[in-house]
Amino acid sequence: MADASGLDRSGHLDRNDHGPGSNIFIGNGRYRIIQRLGGGAFGEVYLVQQTTSTTAAPPLTSPKNAAKPSSDAPQGSGAAAATVSTSSTESYFAAKFEPVRSAHQPHLAHEARLYAHMSRNTVTVGIPRIKWYGTEGEFNILVMELVGPSLEDLFDHCKHRFKLSTVLMLADQMLSRLEFVHALGYVHRDLKPENFAMGMGKRSHHVYLLDFGLAKRFIDGKSGQHVPFCDGKALTGTARYVSVSTHLGIQQSRRDDIESLGFVLLYLARGSLPWQGVKCASKAEKYERIKSMKLSSSPSQLASKLPPCFAEYMLYARGLKFEESPNYAYCRELFNAHFRTLNCPLYDFTWRASASESPRGSRGSQGGASQENTNSVDSTRRGLSHVSEFSVMEGPNSARGGPSGSPGQSAYSTLRRTGRKKMTGFQYDEDELFQA
Repeated sequence: MADASGLDRSGHLDRNDHGPGSNIFIGNGRYRIIQRLGGGAFGEVYLVQQTTSTTAAPPLTSPKNAAKPSSDAPQGSGAAAATVSTSSTESYFAAKFEPVRSAHQPHLAHEARLYAHMSRNTVTVGIPRIKWYGTEGEFNILVMELVGPSLEDLFDHCKHRFKLSTVLMLADQMLSRLEFVHALGYVHRDLKPENFAMGMGKRSHHVYLLDFGLAKRFIDGKSGQHVPFCDGKALTGTARYVSVSTHLGIQQSRRDDIESLGFVLLYLARGSLPWQGVKCASKAEKYERIKSMKLSSSPSQLASKLPPCFAEYMLYARGLKFEESPNYAYCRELFNAHFRTLNCPLYDFTWRASASESPRGSRGSQGGASQENTNSVDSTRRGLSHVSEFSVMEGPNSARGGPSGSPGQSAYSTLRRTGRKKMTGFQYDEDELFQA
């Protein structure tokens, strides 16, 4: 049996010592690595299977067999879409590996702590649930439950064409997820289609917000006051979607997440944004060009071929003050009011209608809100490489927030009572308390 030391420093299986898909265990022997799902600049993501106990299972007789998932493992990689049974995913999770000695600033411990607070202290919908976090060998490792494809993957699958009703339904849930994170005293700072994903099985209609590596407090943890206004900041986030204020170097607050989400919704509704594909000699020049295009594009111009609710939302977002608390209910109602005029079925998403046109390699698909035990998943290697964690939340819709699961304002006070431990040596187990 091998542990996380069986991975090389980049987070890949060490083929020289163990062969492809070796029988490597992580999480004190609790999770066995099945196969690589993807990776990026900050680390690698693997599909793992939970063992029956913390005692490590005996090694497989053939390393080749370990390279292939078992017959009931969720088929979430490659170019294939798969029909995944909810019961078949219960013991499968995703593990994100971040080298301890990374060229980038480590984010995984920060991310794990934030997920732990969100999943343990409140009733949540659409936020991934952390299973285990710790350091083994040369890696920080975060184990999460599996979710379905990201909105970017689904957008690609639908050839960059979402029905208007789909975008309006997504807007309602995305705003609720953002309201929940803001209630905890954090801003996300990297909203983009790759960081939203759909659930699986009976939660396939839930939108999940992912990847909190760049999330930052806008509320001071000691004083409880809003952080002061300041400028001269470097751009944090994805240039295509960040707010105009972020381009101007102003520290981000809730208003910037709201505006950034507006650019995401415009992208999904339009099919593209005017500043996509800008060619420049340097990254700094490209950022400057995108900033200029955003400054010169009014909300009415950006949403000229869309219902008025999109322009009204962008006007509202750009009018928010630095410390102002957004009116999330007002924003949701802008989109919900127009959705009601369409008389469309709830959760009739575009990708359900296109399920019969499954990507190459599909084992078939089943759509519709009534299909509680299956979900057609188009999880390409390219798409998975952008997703930092995958999870299916347990539990019903929040009674306080309804189908969207928007939380009450008590979440932040709960976080303040429990969230002041030092980051150094942080470990987490779903069944145990925090350990320093």
